[in-house]
Amino acid sequence: MSQGQRVKFYGTTFSIITGYGAANAIATGISNANPAVVTDASHGFVAGDVVKITGCLGMTEVNDGVYVVGTVTANTYELTGVNSLDYGVYTSGGSAAKATFSASCEVTGYTGDSGTTTETETETNCGKAIDFGSPDPGSVSIQYNHAPLAFQTALETARKDVSTTCIKTVLVNSKGTMYDIGSITQVGRAASAGGVWTGSATLRRITDRVDV
Repeated sequence: MSQGQRVKFYGTTFSIITGYGAANAIATGISNANPAVVTDASHGFVAGDVVKITGCLGMTEVNDGVYVVGTVTANTYELTGVNSLDYGVYTSGGSAAKATFSASCEVTGYTGDSGTTTETETETNCGKAIDFGSPDPGSVSIQYNHAPLAFQTALETARKDVSTTCIKTVLVNSKGTMYDIGSITQVGRAASAGGVWTGSATLRRITDRVDV
């Protein structure tokens, strides 16, 4: 009988956005497609990079968003999970900057959920009907010991600024990478006699988790 696949927690790496590199101008455009494709002959990105897009005219829906780079060619790159079919038509401008990350070897736990789907029940004389709303992307929580300062500062700054960030989780033995993109809603610290200082943070996703 074949065994299920098991991926150990030990060796998993966790990192969070601490900043962005130089902005790279979007020279040609962004397609109305699923997924959206950016055309830029000098992008220099590779699959798995995380970028922030700003300043686009026409397709303003992508502005200030944080995205995972998907399939790349010499002149294009996909924005993983972005369906821009109903977005405005790109006209000009815009730039993309690659995120820089700070890692921590002190993470002790990860918990994520898929969120919930709202239900509205309507009752009539002929029975009941249930209407389902849009699925919630859910949230993720991490627990850690006293983490490196850059890691903790990034969590606190994202919470205070209500800015979009990304927690990147790389599984061991090339089992994949998980990208949780959203806003940090809570950061906590705790300690007790005989123990060590620990911390926790909760990220509320604004899009479904991206698995690569």
